[in-house]
Amino acid sequence: MVVITGCRGGGFTSLFYLGDEEHKDTKTVSYALRDLIVDNMAKTPGVLALNKSMNDRYARFQRFDVYGYQQPIYKGTRIYMALKGEHPSGESDALNSFMLRYPDITYDDGYTEAPDETAYGSFLHLVASAGLAFDHAHLEYFNQGKYKITRTQKDFF
Repeated sequence: MVVITGCRGGGFTSLFYLGDEEHKDTKTVSYALRDLIVDNMAKTPGVLALNKSMNDRYARFQRFDVYGYQQPIYKGTRIYMALKGEHPSGESDALNSFMLRYPDITYDDGYTEAPDETAYGSFLHLVASAGLAFDHAHLEYFNQGKYKITRTQKDFF
């Protein structure tokens, strides 16, 4: 089962992968998706300029809060990813990603966000286009996939 969570936008992107040996394929998936995401965003008119504007804004605020305004920029797009991967928790904590709660069925977990709360007209079109580029990258990747299926059975109560 593949689960994609997220919302459309373009201000930043987050991707999760697992850092344990049992789920090492999630890192391969996330890094391949990262490349497809930035390639798709680069092909979308205006998105890299929007990202540059957001990155410049973050740089101004970063001197006041280095942790809160990190600059993990990859090819012009801010993509938050853990350097060593995350570890499955199995707990239903709202702060945990779906992948951390259900590591055996989730190969992709990420989202993208943009300043779209008051957007309208051409700016709304721009941020929606960035979100569609994110979605298109996922569809492209999973459409090309060759999947390894492992069937398991566990007692639930």
